[in-house]
Amino acid sequence: MARIGIDARYGFREQRRGIGNYVWHLVQELGGLAPQHRFYLYLDPRCPPPQTVPPGHFRLRYLAAPVPTWFEQVALPRAARRDRLDLLHGTANAAPLCCPCPTVLTLLDVIDFHRSRRELAQFTPRHRVSRRVRTLFLPAAARRARAVLTVSEHSRGEICALFRGLPPSRVRVVPLGITALPPAGPLPAGVAPPYLLFLGAVDPRKNVVWALGSLARALDRLPPDLSFVVVGSEDPELFIRAAAEAGLAERTLCLGFVPPEQLSALYRHALAFVYPSLAEGFGLPPLEAMAEGTPVLSSNATSLPEVVGSAALLFSPRDPNSLVEQLVRLLHEPGLREELGRRGAARAQAFTWERTARETLSVYEEVLAKARRV
Repeated sequence: MARIGIDARYGFREQRRGIGNYVWHLVQELGGLAPQHRFYLYLDPRCPPPQTVPPGHFRLRYLAAPVPTWFEQVALPRAARRDRLDLLHGTANAAPLCCPCPTVLTLLDVIDFHRSRRELAQFTPRHRVSRRVRTLFLPAAARRARAVLTVSEHSRGEICALFRGLPPSRVRVVPLGITALPPAGPLPAGVAPPYLLFLGAVDPRKNVVWALGSLARALDRLPPDLSFVVVGSEDPELFIRAAAEAGLAERTLCLGFVPPEQLSALYRHALAFVYPSLAEGFGLPPLEAMAEGTPVLSSNATSLPEVVGSAALLFSPRDPNSLVEQLVRLLHEPGLREELGRRGAARAQAFTWERTARETLSVYEEVLAKARRV
């Protein structure tokens, strides 16, 4: 039996996205795959008492930390020593520089290393400082980790190119899985087909404001009753303003986070899901839409072509005509929407959280075996 620690704080917060969903599902799946090990889940004070935790061989530890960097570089190593860990998994693009046990680091992407000053200016001062500190620590943490997990070949290539001194053999690709949504409930009030669905993350690289502006300039080529629904944003007002500036106020509905059954309904009834992101380490939202049988129009940037394969229509996220042409094609080619729905559903089946956890556990076992031989 090994004692394995996991930085689980983002997976046990009230609202989960991105890293949080990854951590949550990894933990749930490991519960059934690795009963021979004992897992220590490290949380911070922002995590409420968990409603569900895999039974038996999991232990919860709350670690006090004034800022995320203290949690990662001070609190986690102290906990690893106290709990006599054999391995510590830093799941959130961060891991201790000095740790009494071997570390595994999940590095979903290196997007923060490529952000422009204009992009960074749109974050709060606290987030800018946090991102800056993390990028300073991350190269050394990656080089000291016994294994670095990432989620696509694109991200693996970027990591190997950026972090000199990190042996490429240590960087492993473990794809993410898709979270099954519950059966579709009623659509949110005010939403009626036909509509395009967007994920309204406030990060400017998600490029939703650009997409709305691009479509606004081509309304004469689109159905007069086509509307635009922006969902899942912590700041719906941002997109309300953007829609108004683009002249789309009367055709756009901006929602915050919605219950899973409403999200399922939004996917199922959408004409298409549009994902205009400029940069991704992986790209779960297009796959989640595909799993619901929704046609996807995806950016052709970074990892997205690798993830969606031939099951989506690709466009350039910097060329408005590219997006409009693919949408017009979807509207006018007979059977294309149904064909994309079939291809997407088949593509999505390959990405499961059980696979993510099984391949992660395989890396754990490899690192533990090497540590025992030293």
